[in-house]
Amino acid sequence: MASKKSKLILLFALGIALFYYFDLGHYLSLQNLKTNRDSLRLFNQQNPVVMVVGFVAAYIAVTALSLPGATILTLAGGAIFGPIKATLLVNVGATLGATLAFLVARVLLREWVEKKFGDKLRSFHEGVANNAINFVLFL
Repeated sequence: MASKKSKLILLFALGIALFYYFDLGHYLSLQNLKTNRDSLRLFNQQNPVVMVVGFVAAYIAVTALSLPGATILTLAGGAIFGPIKATLLVNVGATLGATLAFLVARVLLREWVEKKFGDKLRSFHEGVANNAINFVLFL
């Protein structure tokens, strides 16, 4: 199990490092969106499936790795796909990315959190077990 965690940590660290090494944040700027809006729309008209899959994949990666740029991606989605389609695509990308981030954090940090806050978490776990609906609604 430790080697799986090590591989997962390495994979996430590599993704974050590559983002900063290649300065990919430069592409996630409002100025860059303004400059390339027309070419992105044209590419979307010529390759709609590639554009949708690429956009959702980029949104998942940005969200899962907690990288800056989700706001610009949301605006780009609206500019490229229109408000209704962009809302659907952004929600899919954000939800899948957040789910991945949650699962990775749970796998990587669970033992540490339980060691550090185990006594405080016990009452939380009991509350969820006894009254899950109210806990979910409260959150």
